[in-house]
Amino acid sequence: MAAAGVFHAAGESWTLSSEFYDVTNYGLFSGDDDAARELTRRVMDEAARLACRRSSSPSADTDSAPSAGRAPTGWARRTPSRLRSVLELLEEYLDTGRIQVDPAKNSARVTLHDPCNLVRWGGVSEPQRRVLARVVQDFTEMTPNRRNNFCCGGGAACSR
Repeated sequence: MAAAGVFHAAGESWTLSSEFYDVTNYGLFSGDDDAARELTRRVMDEAARLACRRSSSPSADTDSAPSAGRAPTGWARRTPSRLRSVLELLEEYLDTGRIQVDPAKNSARVTLHDPCNLVRWGGVSEPQRRVLARVVQDFTEMTPNRRNNFCCGGGAACSR
């Protein structure tokens, strides 16, 4: 629902698959490489079927790494759509003025726990910082951060 609100605010033309509305990759989450490959294949096939020009994962971690082609070699297939994290899409919307924010409405101190899979496997560590710096008044880094952060264990496969 949050992604739908952002897409609406940005004036985006978007589609939500009736086949894959939850793209959490439980294979990746549980460490089952065969299941992770199969779930990724299904999502990629659906993106091709819908003729998506761009695809974005609403999660920051367990579904976005393999779905965005950032998982270990062999997990993701090539598709005609451009795949990326929702964090990168949010940054684009801010950069192009498609969404407007008022950091004064977010005055509380905010920190970030890096999404392990996306940062460690995908190398996506800066868009979330640039987005937070633009939408809150007081963004404070955790230590350690980025690739050296402490894994929460929620992704199950981040230390491979």
